[in-house]
Amino acid sequence: MAVTFSTRVGSYAQNSFMISNLSRMQKTMADLQVQQATLLKSQQYTGIGVDTYRLVNMETQVTKIDTYYTTNQNTTLSVKLMTQAVESIDSDLSNAIAALKEFNSLNITPGNLNKDQQAKLDRAQEAAFSALQGLAESLNSTDDGSKYLFSGGKSDTAPVKFAYSSLKQFQADWDGKTMMVPQSRTADMNDFRHIGVMTFRKDLTEATAAGYVVPDNLTDLNTKNKLGAIEFPNGASNPPVLEDVTIPAGQTVTNKTFEIANAGDVKAGDVLRVQGGDGKVYQVTVDKVDGDGKTITMKRDGAVPDGVGVSSVEKVNLPQGIVSVTGAGLNTGDYRLLDVYKDASGNAWMIVDPPPGDPGTSTTAATLERNIYYQGDELSTKYNLSENRTLEVGVNAKDAAFEKAYRALALVAMGNLENDPERGKEAMDLLNDARKHNPKWPEEEASDLQSVGSRLSLDYATVQNTMESQKNTINYLTSAANDIKGVNSYDVAAQITAQLTYMQASYAAFAMGQQLSLVDYL
Repeated sequence: MAVTFSTRVGSYAQNSFMISNLSRMQKTMADLQVQQATLLKSQQYTGIGVDTYRLVNMETQVTKIDTYYTTNQNTTLSVKLMTQAVESIDSDLSNAIAALKEFNSLNITPGNLNKDQQAKLDRAQEAAFSALQGLAESLNSTDDGSKYLFSGGKSDTAPVKFAYSSLKQFQADWDGKTMMVPQSRTADMNDFRHIGVMTFRKDLTEATAAGYVVPDNLTDLNTKNKLGAIEFPNGASNPPVLEDVTIPAGQTVTNKTFEIANAGDVKAGDVLRVQGGDGKVYQVTVDKVDGDGKTITMKRDGAVPDGVGVSSVEKVNLPQGIVSVTGAGLNTGDYRLLDVYKDASGNAWMIVDPPPGDPGTSTTAATLERNIYYQGDELSTKYNLSENRTLEVGVNAKDAAFEKAYRALALVAMGNLENDPERGKEAMDLLNDARKHNPKWPEEEASDLQSVGSRLSLDYATVQNTMESQKNTINYLTSAANDIKGVNSYDVAAQITAQLTYMQASYAAFAMGQQLSLVDYL
């Protein structure tokens, strides 16, 4: 049998080594080609090496900061919209002031206006009512159609309730004769609410039998049977609609002032029910209380005339306004609350228009609450600008700047201005104070549209500065992360060229090794 001898020089081990080397070169080339395509060192963190931990931290920080940055874009929009709302309100007030100036410049004899005077009165009232509508619309602004900006923490609730679509409808409630708009912030923001037993009366027969004296301004409605009453019987659930105020005996009103016995019982803005020595009842608003805490100065509207004695004084905790009754069957609904009274037996009476629909009934489940324009809460809106920084925007529709504007415009829009033209001048003072507070008028709160606008501008700048800092940080961290995980395209191209040269030489050497034979050396 013939024996065959191999003449090949290379051994199995050598071939295996060469093939393994070529495989490594191919993998290196493949990795370099992927780096060239993606400009990344590796498709996995494990390929980064010792800088992996730093890279992960940087990318985590970028993601976190970018989340705050995106949220702050929405915050910027919210603050910007609030600023625009304030600017819109100021513009509406300017228009109302211009029309009111024309009216106030007239020399009017109350109740005797000529055609031109009536036209300017109409323009002033229409402009005021239009500004009221604009005020409500601006303060009911939303950032995305659902989140109200001026409601405090109740962002799902429209902050301003303004139910009137025309000046005529507004004046039907606030006629300037039987019911006046509040003359102070205290009265305007009074949100009295009570749950308890109520008895509904179709007229004032029981009230007058209990000692109620019908004020002069309500006599006509009473004669026409347009007044009724809601009675809270004396007892544990009887609401404190009136509080007795002790006064010195034998005093007479002088320059719209009178005295009380105890300092601190009454403050500016309170509403008082005064029994005059002339047998009449007056509902007055306190303009100011002198330094002794006892000398009361009344606002002009409704004031007890000079020279009239003061028989008794009560503080009104439920002033005139629209009240809503719920849970009272046929008597559920809205009423104009025109007066309150407490009889000798301690029963509380609310004189209302219209009369209740189901008189003589009582219930233990009824609720009575006074409607005010503000429907939000007292909370500030908080925005998390970053991990360690929070912006608190404390501007809501209850702010004194807006309340003063609302009250002043309502004073102008209210009926009976032709018989009380001085009201126009009072409203002008209040409108000017709503735009820029007069420090010489301490009875009104200091906030004004100018300061509100400044606060919002500062908030806007705070958000913008935070975002700029976040953007710079994101750019820096992104650049540093790219340096760690990225590659230079020119360097990779050079490495690919070198690797290709190595591979060509290695393949050539491998091919040559495969062809060598012992015969070549014999």
